[in-house]
Amino acid sequence: MTVPRCKGSVILDVKRALRRDYGDDAFQRILAACEPATREVIGGIVLATEFYPEALFGDLILATERVVGRDKFPEYTREIAKSQVNGVLKFLLRFFVSPKKLSENNHKLWKALHDTGTLTVSHGADDRSHTVVIEGFTFPNTTYEKMFVEFHCAVIELTGARNVTGVSTKAGPATYVQKYHWEY
Repeated sequence: MTVPRCKGSVILDVKRALRRDYGDDAFQRILAACEPATREVIGGIVLATEFYPEALFGDLILATERVVGRDKFPEYTREIAKSQVNGVLKFLLRFFVSPKKLSENNHKLWKALHDTGTLTVSHGADDRSHTVVIEGFTFPNTTYEKMFVEFHCAVIELTGARNVTGVSTKAGPATYVQKYHWEY
């Protein structure tokens, strides 16, 4: 079985956001709450262009939720997404100015950040919803899955949509169906 991996840039964005928003002391507490293997990798030098096991990122997300607090975590996830968009994604949003246009290219972003699984999108007839299907990939934990949904909601909001909601359902051993809705 192939171990799912994510790009180091994803880990680095979260590390930067945690240090920026909570300070180095809080980041050290979060790191201490991680498994030893996670601490070793994430506490060391992470290269943006390398792939790392998704499980390490999942463990970092769980530890962050424990330290930051479950009630603040969804909001914090959206803030991380917005800070990430200020980099690469902000450039993309200039060209894909609607949720539909952006989602038509989500599979490219998925492949840039993950080395396993596929992501497909189908659009609702009302142009205010779409369904994302992720196959051949398993989120390491439900907190990571929730973070992915919150991230996707934040990116949709940055295209000008309002009141974005998303829900994820595990549809098989390595298949997730996520439904998103929004207003203009």
